[in-house]
Amino acid sequence: MTERKAFSTQQAAALCGVDRRSMLRWVKEGVLPSYQTGGGRWRIRPDDLVSFMRQRGMPIPDDLAPSGPTVAIIDDDEGFVNALKRLVSARRPDARVLTATDGFTGGMLVAAEHPELLLLDVHMEGIDGVEVCRRIRADSALSSVQIVILSGHLTDAREQELEGLGVLKCFRKPWHRTRFMPWWTSVCLPRSS
Repeated sequence: MTERKAFSTQQAAALCGVDRRSMLRWVKEGVLPSYQTGGGRWRIRPDDLVSFMRQRGMPIPDDLAPSGPTVAIIDDDEGFVNALKRLVSARRPDARVLTATDGFTGGMLVAAEHPELLLLDVHMEGIDGVEVCRRIRADSALSSVQIVILSGHLTDAREQELEGLGVLKCFRKPWHRTRFMPWWTSVCLPRSS
């Protein structure tokens, strides 16, 4: 992201593709976090603007987008999703972590966001993790997505099937951080220098 302390309402409006009056209204209503300078001018921090744009589905210019990786987590166990989200955020605070609790929604999320890494469960209602893998690998636009399976429903045959679909690694639940963390941090999300 371009190093910048804050945007004026005019600059933020241009980045969002809206009229300055709309931007000023959002700021004054508290919809978009902002602050006032000593001279009474409104200013918007870059991170707040990116979050605002993302929440509203606005395209984010390349020079404004965060530089950290995007990680998607698809698992029907919300507690496990939250634990993984904390783990990813602790290792890479700059990562954007997206979550879904079913295969259909997760597959749509991956197709829309093109994450660098997908942490995926196999056993879910509706579209399971194997089918999610098949659909991702059938889409050439998603070929760069690294897929890691974390599941309690893995057999040797299922692991071979998943590896044949281009899965990077499979971990069986209950998973152990002591085995998962060293591998995961060095291969999937090494810290940038």
